[in-house]
Amino acid sequence: MDTIKGGENSTIEIIIGAESSSIQQTSGYVTTPLINNDNPSTYFSVTRTRGITLSFDGSLKLSGTGMQFKTFLVTAPNALTVVGLNREQPSTDAFLALEISNLGNDYFAVTHAWANGECHVSCQIAVVAIHNSTVINISLPMFVNLTINGTLYTRSETVVIYLDQYQTYEIQSKYDLTGTRIRSNEPVAVFSGNKKTRFRKGSKDHLVEQLIPVESLGRSFTVIPSPNQFELGITYFKVIATVSNTQVHYASLGTSEQHILVESGDWFEVEGVFDQYYYVTSTKPIMVTAMLFYSRSAKPPTDPCLTVIIPEEQWLSSYSYVASERYTNYFIVIIEGYARENLLLNDNIVSNVSWNQVWDTTLVGGFFQMTPDTNHLTHQFPNVTFGVYVYGSRHVETYCSPAGANLDPAKVQDTTTSNSSIQIQDEASSQSTGTGGDSMEATLPTADFTLWDSSSVTILEGSSTAFTTASALIQTSILETFLPTSTGVTLNSEIDINLEQLLTSSIDATQKSPESDHVSVDTALVSESPTHQTELLTPSLESSSVGQALSNSVTSTQTHSFLKTLTPSPMCPCRCRDSMINISETSARIASIKKELYVDKRTVSATIRKKISAADSRPSSSAIGIVGVVFIITGLGMVILLDIPKIVRDFRMMRGNLDETAE
Repeated sequence: MDTIKGGENSTIEIIIGAESSSIQQTSGYVTTPLINNDNPSTYFSVTRTRGITLSFDGSLKLSGTGMQFKTFLVTAPNALTVVGLNREQPSTDAFLALEISNLGNDYFAVTHAWANGECHVSCQIAVVAIHNSTVINISLPMFVNLTINGTLYTRSETVVIYLDQYQTYEIQSKYDLTGTRIRSNEPVAVFSGNKKTRFRKGSKDHLVEQLIPVESLGRSFTVIPSPNQFELGITYFKVIATVSNTQVHYASLGTSEQHILVESGDWFEVEGVFDQYYYVTSTKPIMVTAMLFYSRSAKPPTDPCLTVIIPEEQWLSSYSYVASERYTNYFIVIIEGYARENLLLNDNIVSNVSWNQVWDTTLVGGFFQMTPDTNHLTHQFPNVTFGVYVYGSRHVETYCSPAGANLDPAKVQDTTTSNSSIQIQDEASSQSTGTGGDSMEATLPTADFTLWDSSSVTILEGSSTAFTTASALIQTSILETFLPTSTGVTLNSEIDINLEQLLTSSIDATQKSPESDHVSVDTALVSESPTHQTELLTPSLESSSVGQALSNSVTSTQTHSFLKTLTPSPMCPCRCRDSMINISETSARIASIKKELYVDKRTVSATIRKKISAADSRPSSSAIGIVGVVFIITGLGMVILLDIPKIVRDFRMMRGNLDETAE
């Protein structure tokens, strides 16, 4: 995706490493299939412990709004970890690249608005086609005013795009694109973020992340804080609904709130305590993203980076990541408390980690520094899964992303989204080519989704960015990685068609989004930035206005959700797993539980109440006590010594009297 400087002032780096510690050596090629140049392919070779960094010209980045041909393809006979770094000085971010078998047809975008609903520079979305004849519908959020090829799109209208294999389309807007829905008739890779943005008044940085398809999202998330933050830091995250009427609960130390997101694409944001882990649960699948920061003492958070929060249902049991030598790199880990002492980094026990409890759960979170080059993070017990994120920082520059995910839709499939289909009507094609406007049906992947049938990974390159193929994602022979960048080829205006003309939904009424049925916005509001976009809407439940707002028209923007504060309802916050553990794991868990449950009897209240004086372990107190005892003993000794002569004399007199009496 695009960055501020772009072109020759920036570079694209692809960092490649072995995906598994069992791979001793593998090799492959990086190509740009849609670009004719003198160097059609670049050869690479990596080992178990040594990765490689390949640099490419920044002119291969995406640029502006339009269809583009800049795509990288990475192939190898063995599984790889691929980290893409889209760099410019001083601005970088990273994203996790997903293999093609994990891509989907339905996504929600996330960007960051700096103030009043507007982006500091540009908010942007990019879509990569994996197959020919791909039709993509991009449904814009309300209050977004976007012009593409001379056509103005407003009021939740839809942009319709047609792409062939490896082609990419980027959209840029000055308005926040959070909640934008991207649907297609074929699987696509979708990326979103900011050309450059800032948080509050801190320094700016680039944001980018590859999005997770809706069918692979979950209901249980742990939001991570930034490593090494100071007291002026913050934990910041967004929650986006993928299904209407989604109830969301989040909690941390001293905080517990519950909301409902009325429509799909609605969202809210949380600015929390700087060193706290937040636990988020929902009744239906949601997307959660977080921004991490570079922190300096006595200064507010600066230089944000963007990461998708991986649902707990999609955690892995092993991860691999290649650390960039330019940064101080960290792993951020979320794991069950009993299992933390058995974590392995390159086959060595992870130690000296300050673990923090995730509020109201058995989970703990902590961070530790990576080793140079390739890092393999595993567990002594292979059935234990845990969440891992990567974070790197240098002066006024950060990057962050998930380290991996098991994006199996079967693990989180929701009855409201499974077995439903999206009808995409190809009217634009019929108008321009006279084909009669046949409909194409794109069925959302269901539980029959096959995860391991391919090892292709799609990677989009844009602004200062790093991308990674997760460790356990690439399990078979060929790894294909697509890294789109930009050219400046434009689409005909005939391709851009209104949502109401083209998109016909066959989704049943229980999940049908009321986006176009009950939402009305005055035309003048399109250019305005609603003041409530930066805070939660919490209307009173005592008033009938909420019911009217839901049944009639909603004038609040979908970009920032229409929320109701609810009383607690019977949500299940538990995190049950269907996993079998062996005897050794059971013994380790029992030992850990015993250790955590051990209580020193000297510290319990019953023992303390029996004491007649309080213990004082200070050296000064001990010294004073010793001196006092010495004084007392000395005084008593002197008294006794002074009385000894008198006692002896009295004893002799008493003995003499007894002798006289006897005579």
